[in-house]
Amino acid sequence: MAAPDRRYAGYNHVVAEDGSRCCLAHARRKYVMRQGQSKDQESARIVALMDELFAIDREAREQNLDHEQRDMLRQSEPPDC
Repeated sequence: MAAPDRRYAGYNHVVAEDGSRCCLAHARRKYVMRQGQSKDQESARIVALMDELFAIDREAREQNLDHEQRDMLRQSEPPDC
């Protein structure tokens, strides 16, 4: 398994079995599959949170925000956990 990415600890828990990291969209897909298979409420909650994050990023893209501005937008509109 690959060593965890020390630059951003949030990715340390998103490591595939082969040691590779996956993006949030690929991680979301796993929760969607699990939700569809077992009607898992926790998976549904996680998918909803990811959708809120994607909406914030979509808004940032539409406004052509730079990285610093995106970060400020993310901080000002955090998803409801």
